[in-house]
Amino acid sequence: MSEQPTVLIIEDESAIAENLIHVLEMDGYHAEWFATAGEGLAFLQHNSAALLV
Repeated sequence: MSEQPTVLIIEDESAIAENLIHVLEMDGYHAEWFATAGEGLAFLQHNSAALLV
């Protein structure tokens, strides 16, 4: 079984982020959510993502 592609979400509105996560996970993606660009960039220092939203 192949690994799920990771989508990095940077969004300060939790309701929007939660909806995006729900849709992405239903389509087989792994979603990581951060409220600020700084947090997202810190994640990317040690991880990778297929897409940034």
